[in-house]
Amino acid sequence: RMDNGTIVADPVRFPSGMKALADYVHSQGLKFGLYTARGSGTCQGRPGSLNYEYIDAATYCDWGLDYIKVDTCKGAKDANTSWTRFHEGLTECYERTGHQIVMSVEYCDSPDTCGLWVPQLANLWRTSGDVQNVWSSILSNINKNDQMVNIASPGHFNDPDMLQVGNVGLTIEEQKSHFSMWSIAGAPLLAGTDIEHASKETLSILTAAEVLEVNQDLGLDGRIQGKNIGSSHDLAGSNNSSLTWVKKMSDGKRTAVLLLNTDDQDTANLTISASKLNITFSKMKVRDLWAQKDLGMYEDIFTATNVPWHGVAMVMIEEA
Repeated sequence: RMDNGTIVADPVRFPSGMKALADYVHSQGLKFGLYTARGSGTCQGRPGSLNYEYIDAATYCDWGLDYIKVDTCKGAKDANTSWTRFHEGLTECYERTGHQIVMSVEYCDSPDTCGLWVPQLANLWRTSGDVQNVWSSILSNINKNDQMVNIASPGHFNDPDMLQVGNVGLTIEEQKSHFSMWSIAGAPLLAGTDIEHASKETLSILTAAEVLEVNQDLGLDGRIQGKNIGSSHDLAGSNNSSLTWVKKMSDGKRTAVLLLNTDDQDTANLTISASKLNITFSKMKVRDLWAQKDLGMYEDIFTATNVPWHGVAMVMIEEA
C-alpha cells in the first residue's frame, strides 16, 4: 500500500496496472473480478482490507472491477462491520459511476444470526467450508447450504462453493449429481477446473441447458432455491438411501425435482408422489432434464429406475 493506504498492483505481474488489465478483460467480452480478505492479509499473504474497506472499494471501482470476493483470513474482525463498509463503498461506486460490483463474502452459515442481515450487504455468501473434490465434501456442503434456503432471494444467493466438475476425485455420475444439486439449489455456478483443457464430458455437464435453466430460474414468488424435502421411496425395498430436492419454477406451472441415490454401491428405483411434491394435480407430464426428452404421463407417482449410486434423476413435472 502507498502511504495514504491505497493498494498498489504488483508491478512485476501487472506492469500496465489493473485498470489496463480490466479494460483488456472487458474488451474480450468478459467480466473482471478479484479477491481480497477482511483481515490484515489474504490467505496468500497479500495485503488484506482490514480498516481499508472504503479506500479499497473506491480503488477497485476506479479499476473497473465487476466482482469482488472477500475472504476470511489473517485476523479478520467483525464480519458485519467489514462487509458494511465494503457495501457502502460499492454503493457509492454505483451512485458515482452507474457501475455495479457483485460482492461475494465468506462466510455466513446461520439463518438466525448473520442470515438476518447478510442479504442486505452481499450478493452471495459462502455457507460452508471449502469444498473438496470428494463425494463426502459435496454432500456436506450442499446439506449445510440447504439450512439457509429461506435466506436466498433474487440477487442474493447462498454459495456452497465452486464446482469440482472436471477435477480428479469424482466419478462422472458424481459430477452430474454435484452440478444438479448446485443447479436446483440456485447456487452460483463457478467453474473450478481448467476450462481451456476441459474434456468433452466436463463441458457437456457445465453446459447442460435444461439443468442450467433450473439454476437460472428465479423460482415461484422469488424463491430461487430448491429445497431438500428428505428421502424418496425405493420400490426395490433395499436399504438404499436417497434425498429429494424440489423447486417450483417461476411460471407457476412446472416443478423441478432432483432424486439423488446416496447409496455407496447399489442402484435404486426412486419414487416421488404428487402429494409429497405439494402439487394439486395427479396426472403428471415428466421430462428428463439430462436426456432432454419427455418420459411420458404418470398418475400420481413417478419412479426413476436404476438410478446409479451417487447418481441422480433430474426431471421437470407439469400437469398432463
